Amino acid sequence: MGVDLSPESDPAIGFGFEEAAASGTPLVAAMAHDEQWPAPKTRMSGWLEKYPDVAVELVAGERPIPLLLELGQRAGLLVVGSRGRGGFAGMLLGSTSQALIYHAPCPVAVVRPA
Repeated sequence: MGVDLSPESDPAIGFGFEEAAASGTPLVAAMAHDEQWPAPKTRMSGWLEKYPDVAVELVAGERPIPLLLELGQRAGLLVVGSRGRGGFAGMLLGSTSQALIYHAPCPVAVVRPA
């Protein structure tokens, strides 16, 4: 699961936890180094409480796309958010989502805010 610190990432984080809990698999939360590390754990604290049986591993890399593609080699599902900017722009996928859809070695879930 690709994680950032924006509130718009909450639906993707929740989806990732739900899928991990349903499948009984651990959750790997990935973030690029330019984010405030280990703040992702703070962003996920409510989900960690809601899903205490889900094991979570935090990983970081230089750039999100190569990191997520590498993690996809051993993943059953990659989960990323899409900020959706409203109107026509909101219908478009960002560069990370597009790259994963075309190149990921496993299924990709792009989760948008409600």
